[in-house]
This record gives sequence, C-alpha cells and structure tokens, in this order.
Amino acid sequence: MLNILIDCDKSFIPKAQYVFETFFTYYRAKTSFFYKYEDINNDYLTVIYSNKLNTLIEDKNNLIFFKSKETIEFFKNQLKPNKNHVSNLKSFKPLFTCGKERNSEEFDLIASCFYFLSLWQEQDNQLTDIKGRFLAKDSIQYEAKNLETPLVDLWFNLLAEKISKRGLEIKKVDLLNNKKNIINLSHDIDFVYENYIKLFNLAKKKVYNLIYNKQNKNLSSFSYNRLFPYKQKDIFNILYINTIKKGFNSTFNIMMEYSKNDLNAIYKLCKVIDGSNCEIGIHPVMNDFNIDENLVYKFKKKYKVRNVHGMRIHELAFSPDDLYSLLEKNNEIFYDNSIMFPDLPGFRTSFSLPHKYYSKKDNRIMDIVCIPVFTMDTSFTKYMKLSEKETEDRMNEIIQNNIIKGGITSILIHNNFFYSRTKQRIKL
Repeated sequence: MLNILIDCDKSFIPKAQYVFETFFTYYRAKTSFFYKYEDINNDYLTVIYSNKLNTLIEDKNNLIFFKSKETIEFFKNQLKPNKNHVSNLKSFKPLFTCGKERNSEEFDLIASCFYFLSLWQEQDNQLTDIKGRFLAKDSIQYEAKNLETPLVDLWFNLLAEKISKRGLEIKKVDLLNNKKNIINLSHDIDFVYENYIKLFNLAKKKVYNLIYNKQNKNLSSFSYNRLFPYKQKDIFNILYINTIKKGFNSTFNIMMEYSKNDLNAIYKLCKVIDGSNCEIGIHPVMNDFNIDENLVYKFKKKYKVRNVHGMRIHELAFSPDDLYSLLEKNNEIFYDNSIMFPDLPGFRTSFSLPHKYYSKKDNRIMDIVCIPVFTMDTSFTKYMKLSEKETEDRMNEIIQNNIIKGGITSILIHNNFFYSRTKQRIKL
C-alpha cells in the first residue's frame, strides 16, 4: 500500500491529483489518497506533495516534493517560462524546482508533468497560425530542442524509480498483448478522387519552376495514378484491404460531407471496416459539433456503421478546452486523436501514451481520453519542405526508432499520400 498526500495550495490539488492518477494508470500500485496529514493513521510509505510543513516531512523514508513559492506564483499568475525553465528542459530536467526544505526532492516532478499534460503553455499563448493552431515552433519543447522527446515519460519513470528505492517496487505495465512496441496508424480521408483544379495548380507551379529554374523539391510528383480516377480508387481500396489483411489496428477518419463522386467509395470503406480489426472515426470540423448535438447519431445513420468511438478534428483547427467540453457532452465519443503539432514531428503533451484531458477553464479532469499523435505525412512536405523521398526516409526512421526504443508511436497518414510513388509507399 502507498499513501499519496496532496496538501498544497487549494487550486492546485485537482491538478496534482490528475498527475498522480495518470501516473498510476501506467505504474500500478495500491494507493490511498489523503488531503490532510492528520488523516494518515498507518506506517505505509507516503508520497507527499505539499507546501506546508508537517511531521511526515521529517521522515526521510517518505518521498517528498515540497512545492516552492515560485511554482505557486507561476500557475496562480499564469507566468511564462523563463531561461531557467528552458535550460532545465535542454538537459531533460523537470521545469520546476522544489522548495528548499529538508528531505525534499530537488525537482518538482508533479507540477512539471502537469504543465505539459494539460497543454498549459498553449492556453496562455497568443501565438497561433492563420487557422488558430498552436505550432511546434512556438513551444518550449522546440526552444529547448527536445520536441521529439516524451519528457513526461522520462519523469514518470524517474518517479517510479524514486518510489521503488524506498522499498515499494513499482513497474510500468506492459503494452497491449505484451508487445514491446506499437505503431499506431490512422488515416484521414479528406477525399478519394483528387481535384483536377488542384492538379492544374500543381502543373502551373512545376512549369514556373522549369521556366525560371527554381528549385522546389517538396512539390509532389505527377504519378499517372493522380491523373486517372480509377487508379486512385484502386489505391484507396488497396490501402484499407491490406491494412486489414496485415492485422494493423488502424483508424479511418471519415468526414461528414463528401462530393458525389467520393461517396460510393466511402460507403464501401465503411462497410468493410466496421466490425473488423480496424475502426471508423469521425473527422469533423469544429462547427459540425457547434451546430449539431446529434452528430454521432447522424454519422452512424449516414454511413451505416455501428461502432464509432473516436475522432480527429479536420485540419487540427480547434481550441482544446472547447473541443473536449463538446465531446464530453456528446456521450458517445470516448477518445480524441487531435492532439498533435501540425508543423513538426513531436509530442504535443510531451507524453507518448493515452491520457485523460485536463480542462484549465473548469479546473478538472475530463472523461475524454487524448491519444497523442507524433506526426503526420503533411508535416514533412507542407511545413518542413522535404522532398517525397526525404519524407519517406524520415517516416521510416521514426518507425525504426519505435522498434528499437519501444513504446507507442502514433502516425497520421492521409490516403492521398499513396497517390504519388505508390509502390514505394505501400511497402513503407
């Protein structure tokens, strides 16, 4: 048995509770939570998160995180990270330090984990792109050059080690089916047949580059698959049929509206996927939720699917607090796959595993589970300006790193990614 004492400033108590609950989702132990030290009437090891002196802090066997006045002020007054915070992150250290009380740990793991898990930096940051999205390049992880490192994973592991050293061995739970690594693929189906206007504009750019000898290596190639609709449909079918045959547990996110030409292919996709090892997700825009409370019901009816549990917002254009409030009211969506950076690969919550979302607006844990996504195909071409071959190499590198290091890596690949260099990308 392990005691958890949370006796810090009142507004931060639910925040600390959130961090501990997320931690014990993946590091299992029998725990009892307390909010006053006087209520603890046993001799079990106690993890203490407090800014008040008490007799339990005098016991060196307990694990103590004494919250500093600076950290209290940081969250209370919604301050911005400073150079010391960035310096800590560059060396993988937690953002915040503990108060200098006897027996306290040096770093405040609890507040540091909360800062990232709750997307705290985004909700105070006015830097967004034209679609209102928070970009990786504006994050503290980017500034600290640790965008692709799941810092919360590291700090949770450190917390587990500190508990284990005090006599209560605590280990991380195994991944599904005892796997060492999981590549979690999902596909957003924005369209089936490529728009000829889009192809015409691509042709104009290529002609311009040829005339003026311009180098624009991130322009996609003119595969004949992109010129013939029946080829695009064949590739579309191969994508989801191969996914099922190879046993990948992928999600295909379907929009609420398509052109007449696309609809028949979408209906067929839904019929094949629903009830298989893969699943159908909703791919709405924020306004779909705002104007229709029965969105999930109408989606199921339209596409004749039985099981819809997850979603991802189109173009990642959303406010996290607003989105999760709408999802919680909906009652039928259990998880969201929208928490990712649009412009660069990296962990937006600095955590690689699914976790519940924390609403800053309501100061509470929400029921919806967030499944972080590490990257998507368009990040490499549209934002990083990589060539098609460089994009493939970078994605393969990410997959190989997951195999070597283990854990979960979630990747979004749009179906039209396979319309160019089809053979190479199907094999990827």
